[in-house]
Amino acid sequence: MVSRLYYELPKEKESVVEIIDSIPSDWSWMDGVLKHPEELMRQGKIAEDTILYVSRWHSIKPTIRGRTIPGKAYGEGNKYVEPKLIDIFLNEKFVSDVVFEEAGFGSSSGITLDTAKEIAKRFVLLGYTGFITSPRKDYDNCPSWNPERLSIWQEGNREYKDFPPFVELKWDEKYGGRRERLNDIVENCERLGLKQL
Repeated sequence: MVSRLYYELPKEKESVVEIIDSIPSDWSWMDGVLKHPEELMRQGKIAEDTILYVSRWHSIKPTIRGRTIPGKAYGEGNKYVEPKLIDIFLNEKFVSDVVFEEAGFGSSSGITLDTAKEIAKRFVLLGYTGFITSPRKDYDNCPSWNPERLSIWQEGNREYKDFPPFVELKWDEKYGGRRERLNDIVENCERLGLKQL
């Protein structure tokens, strides 16, 4: 049986950072997308169409990539926009998006979950918003079967479109999930004064 707790996510960036920080270091990985704030775009501090991938596969895929733009008409091919590497490395601009792809999965990936959390926290403090999700281990070596999971939705959840931004704590008894394993995160949400939804 799947059970969930929801808390309203505060607007203060520092509170979001504290919730990210409450993800235990021994959990499996982090997925998600953070998008740049419009304020940084207006200030000319964003390298457009340039995406940082914090990924389990960073050793075989580029870490900084451009964006693929789908064709507008039937039969029109996709267009690839190359990343603005000069803007990033020489003009001190920020990436337009940060994508987490199973970041921190396995010890051989070279990127730990703590590193992924630190990257997420720094970008949130810059005003980036989106969603982050992290599961605690997997069940029977199947990555999609997670006993417990923390998700932070600043924006982008179609299933809960009428909800304000929220934190979701989920546990699935079918895969050995227990509410008690989420106690530290629950206590952190309550300490921060988050309202339960």
